[in-house]
This record gives sequence, C-alpha cells and structure tokens, in this order.
Amino acid sequence: MDESAEPIKIDREFDEAVDYYATIESEKSFENSNESHALSVFKAIFKTAQGKIRIYAENLCGDVSNSKEYVKELKDFLVKRKGYVEILLEEEPSKENLKKKPVFKMLRSLKNESYEIKHTSAKATLKYGDNSKTEINFTTGGDTKYRIEYDKKNKKAWCCFNSEDITKNLNQLFDRFFPDATPIKLSA
Repeated sequence: MDESAEPIKIDREFDEAVDYYATIESEKSFENSNESHALSVFKAIFKTAQGKIRIYAENLCGDVSNSKEYVKELKDFLVKRKGYVEILLEEEPSKENLKKKPVFKMLRSLKNESYEIKHTSAKATLKYGDNSKTEINFTTGGDTKYRIEYDKKNKKAWCCFNSEDITKNLNQLFDRFFPDATPIKLSA
C-alpha cells in the first residue's frame, strides 16, 4: 500500500467465513465483491496453499496487493512454509513501482529461488454469461484453490478452496503463457 493510502478495512464476518471455508477446504464456491473481500480471499489462499501459488494480475501495484496483510501472508507462504510463487503481469511495472511498492520490496528481499516474476502481452479471458469473453485476473493455490476476478474495476471474483477441475484449467492457462513471458528484474 502507498504511504498516503488508507488501510483496507477488513470485513471481519466475511474474513472469518473465508478462513473457515479455507481451513475445511470447502467445495462451496462463492463470490467476493470488493477489495476488502479480495484481501480476505488472498490471505486465505496464501495461508492454506501447498507447494505453488500462481498469480496472473494486471500489475500488482494496487492497494490490495500492497496491503500489509497481503504482503505478510505471501511472505509467510514463501519463507515459513517454503512455498513457491510464479507471477505473471499484463503490464510491466514502472521502475519506480518496482522500487517502492511493498510487494516488490518484499520479493526483492528474498532469494529468487522462491519466486519468478514475468510480463506477458497475452490476455487471460473467460467466456461466461452471453458467451462473450471477459478479461480476468486470477490466483491459484496449489491444485485446488482459486480466485477468478471477472470484474477488475470492482474486484468482483468467484472463489473456491477445493475445486480441482477449475483450478487445473486455470493452472494450464497460466502454464501456457508463462514459459514465453519476459522476466522482470526486481534488483534495486
């Protein structure tokens, strides 16, 4: 989060429900409807994922991905739980953002054996509703957890903590883009 930005106010009731669903690895899918809810879902994915997290995002320069809670839980996943994260960004962050944004500062402080970050011109899309394609952001945790952001502006997303089929499809989409993407250097 930027120094001047207000902290994201956590919806405690939603946060507790999300933690519960993540802990019991519920197959129930649900929506999140704002940045507070998005933060709760990311935290739960980071706390409960096994092995690898994949993040496909616009640029990781927003308030959610730079909040104290997001950065802390992602760092705990990487350091305490010895996880690995692959990050694929649609927009290459500016040098200033790479230097100043908390999520990039945290990643830079780690050994890069725990993460890989790249930029791609490919757009992740999803067909739904009237069969039109919608650009999405998504995060997967291991083989079963996902958050698919279908309304980037309002942070609306579908989420689940135990869906192998959907998570597998998202991981395959990510893995199709990742090898040919351009590495981003985080060095100061």
